[in-house]
Amino acid sequence: MFTATLDANNQITLPLEIRKQLRIRPGDKVQFVPSETGEVLLRNGSARALQRAQAAFAGAAEAMGLKSEEDVQALVDEVRYGTSRGSAVWNFTGMEIDSLVAYRKAYNDTVWKTE
Repeated sequence: MFTATLDANNQITLPLEIRKQLRIRPGDKVQFVPSETGEVLLRNGSARALQRAQAAFAGAAEAMGLKSEEDVQALVDEVRYGTSRGSAVWNFTGMEIDSLVAYRKAYNDTVWKTE
């Protein structure tokens, strides 16, 4: 168990161990989720947003016929640079490309740097 003190400005400093466990950094959002038992759960708000984005994009790559990370990267390269490092040729609408680029960003954001 960890303890923090409420200061005169009604603020607390989260203990280092909790910050590490939640993988939060300065500027990150922290969610306080009340439970039915009266306890309050702390969540990494950024991670929760990422989980929602991942859920929204679940299956998008498969539905677009992308089978590997290399396929995703090849499409991103084609969108960004007009060329692809791979041999695949993509024929997608603008909306599908926007979705895939967002999917790729969400995928990359799942890689957390630990201290």
